[in-house]
Amino acid sequence: MKGVFVTGTDTGVGKTNVSAALLAATPADVCYAKPIQTGFPPDDDLLHVRQLSGAGNERTPDLGLRLRAPVSPHHAAKLERRALTAAELAAPLKAADAPPRRWIIE
Repeated sequence: MKGVFVTGTDTGVGKTNVSAALLAATPADVCYAKPIQTGFPPDDDLLHVRQLSGAGNERTPDLGLRLRAPVSPHHAAKLERRALTAAELAAPLKAADAPPRRWIIE
């Protein structure tokens, strides 16, 4: 698995918009994934990236865990009484990486 990570220290700092812009400017073998989405609904970053980038479902597969509270992922998981592991979050990405693709991971 190859790609880039788009990170930021807070919500509303532009990570999703940057991810969408990168996806729109890259070849068709580049895909977007967000392993954890908090504040869902009403926040739907996957839909936002699809709309902004013009990329279809094949480049923006629904691989992430969605949590309700609009807080940090570890806190949202705690509120929902879920234990998160890196292996749990990576498994859907590994499964979707066939054939090997390049990824933008937010």
